[in-house]
Amino acid sequence: MISLMDNPQNAITLFAGWKETILWSCLQGVMGKVYTDCPYAPQSALAMLGDFSFFAGKPKKELVLYKPKWCQQDFMIMVPQNDEWAALIEHCYREKARKVIRYATKKESAGFQQDQLQQVVNSLSQEYDMQMIDRD
Repeated sequence: MISLMDNPQNAITLFAGWKETILWSCLQGVMGKVYTDCPYAPQSALAMLGDFSFFAGKPKKELVLYKPKWCQQDFMIMVPQNDEWAALIEHCYREKARKVIRYATKKESAGFQQDQLQQVVNSLSQEYDMQMIDRD
């Protein structure tokens, strides 16, 4: 049976290594909800905030199909922890599931290397022009 976690931090180890702000908001109890197969010693967990669902731990069909009463939308961005979760999501939702690759920028300031960007800019031919992003 799927249950809402009173203490979402009990699921932190299942989501270890993920650096998603939405996910950590759920686990810290700031925003969103965390659902699990066992509220005290979870093996599987689902963190939900808005249109986003993150699946972690042992893949469970009940979690993939779970829709809390407060969730009114028919659209959900399901983020699997691994290929097993991805396969289960595709199996459960068949033609309704659509795999999409999303890109994100690094959140750590050390991730941006200005010297590397400058080398790329310097290697461009004269036909290219650098300018600020604007309406055009």
